[in-house]
Amino acid sequence: SPYVSPLEVLTLQNFIDTNWAGAGLGSARASSYPLVLLSNIGIGGFILFALFCVSVLGARTGWASARTQEDMDFACAIRAGKAGFAAVLISSALSATVYDLGLTVYLMAGTVAALSVALKVRPEVARDASVVPTMPGAHAGA
Repeated sequence: SPYVSPLEVLTLQNFIDTNWAGAGLGSARASSYPLVLLSNIGIGGFILFALFCVSVLGARTGWASARTQEDMDFACAIRAGKAGFAAVLISSALSATVYDLGLTVYLMAGTVAALSVALKVRPEVARDASVVPTMPGAHAGA
C-alpha cells in the first residue's frame, strides 16, 4: 500500500474536525496543494478556487480568429499566461505545503483575464472607426 505520512493524516483530520469548513489560512500544512486548500479553506473555498482555475484555463485565446499581428500577439500572451498558470498548479498539486502560490501566478491569471476581455471588446470597436471607447460615466467632451 502507498505510504501516507502523518502530516496528511493530521491535515485530513483537521478538515474533518472542522465539519469541512477548514481550519483557517495558515493553520494546517500538507504535502500537496489540494490537501492544503481543503484543510485551510474547506470545501467551499476549494470549490471557489477550482472555479477560478477553470475560468482562467478556459479563457478564450482568440487564436482561431486572429487576423492581424496584434491579434496574434494577444493570443500568444493569453496562451503563455495560461501555460504558466497551469505549470504552477501542477507543481503545487505535487509539492506545495502552504496556500500561497505567490504573486506571479495571480499576475498570470490577471493577464489572461484582461487580454481575453479585451479580445471580446476589440471587434466592436474595430467595426466602426468613429467609436471611441470611454470609461463608464465619462463625458465625451470632458
